[in-house]
Amino acid sequence: MVAVFYICAMTAFATSNPAAKIDYEVANQQPQTNLHQPFFRPLNGGNDFFIQRQPNQNANSVKKPNLSSVSAKDPASAKSHPGLINAALLASKYAKYIGNKFKGDDAIDAKGKFVIEPSQQNFVNEYNKCYGTNVSTLSGTNGFYCFSKRTIHLIPNAEFGTAFHESVHKASALVSVISNTAWLAEKDFAFDLNEGLTSFYTKDILESDYQVKNYIDGYATQRKKAAALIKNLGEDEVAKFYFQYNFMPLLSKFGITTIKGDMNNVLVSKLKSAF
Repeated sequence: MVAVFYICAMTAFATSNPAAKIDYEVANQQPQTNLHQPFFRPLNGGNDFFIQRQPNQNANSVKKPNLSSVSAKDPASAKSHPGLINAALLASKYAKYIGNKFKGDDAIDAKGKFVIEPSQQNFVNEYNKCYGTNVSTLSGTNGFYCFSKRTIHLIPNAEFGTAFHESVHKASALVSVISNTAWLAEKDFAFDLNEGLTSFYTKDILESDYQVKNYIDGYATQRKKAAALIKNLGEDEVAKFYFQYNFMPLLSKFGITTIKGDMNNVLVSKLKSAF
């Protein structure tokens, strides 16, 4: 299963942390899902993240890997899949938005960054360590991305599609954004928006770039809404928002062209009305 936007270089949350409780509550509101990504996490280190950035038009001249023999239902492999997914994302149609992510120690195939847990209990333990929760089970949760460690964690029998989905979360700027109360106040919308977009980009990359046709997750409803949002507001504008948190091109679609103070309330309001 998967969830919504997340953490940036944060310390572990205490069990009493409201956001951590939200994560668990939201995760358990999603029946029949096979991925999980906890809710928005705070950004530590100032406001530099909100400086608007343009896509790097020359980013990532990576050769497209051949995924013709890969199925989204294949068992995830800690040996062969991290490098394959890393290359697939950096050679995808969204490479210019991903930019210099997935390089060096932040690469998906960097040492210790892609973990298939040896047991379900290990998986739960790592989840609790990452998100400051104290849950005993994670039914229906097959993977999560821990931004504080930049690590992808999967259950022992996770599928390639799950690993790819979590890797798209890692590519997203939304994982490191939301300490803002505007997003926290709209936790259900935030969850649906992030999961819808992540599901859309995962399926789009696998199918359009690599002809992998059998990707399935638990977010068909959210993905349909995300597709409509992209169609109505623009592929470039939504991609800049999702991968870079460059939101002004998106807000310009609503006639907003000037940054005035904290724009998160405006952003949440406009996106919620359009989703």
